[in-house]
Amino acid sequence: MQGDPDEDAAAIETAVVALRRAHKQRALARLSKRRGEHMGRASTTS
Repeated sequence: MQGDPDEDAAAIETAVVALRRAHKQRALARLSKRRGEHMGRASTTS
């Protein structure tokens, strides 16, 4: 079951890209959540 090295490389590349995208989305969600909390605090204090 030896796969084509080029195919393997492409599969690994797509997996890495997908992982990076997931990481970025998670980081963005965490940032926006934190920003939302700050906004909420600011609106309640003002």
